[in-house]
Amino acid sequence: CSSDLWIGGHNLGGLSSETAKFQWDSGVQWKFEFWSPAAPNWDGRCITMVQGLEYKWEDKDCTTTLALPVCEYVEKEKEVRLIN
Repeated sequence: CSSDLWIGGHNLGGLSSETAKFQWDSGVQWKFEFWSPAAPNWDGRCITMVQGLEYKWEDKDCTTTLALPVCEYVEKEKEVRLIN
């Protein structure tokens, strides 16, 4: 099993810094980034946290096997929901 966690982020644009368009799966505006030093490296469209990199982010191919999903707490709705 992978130690990578998909965090609900996608690159919906192209696979380069000029054409990338990052978005959260929930539709919330993209305002925060925590990339690993080598990322994004345009390997894929799914944004993951990597345990071996202190949970910093990397872009991975969406067909990569990922570990457990991450939960999201929505303050205004006061609910917890799975992102997947």
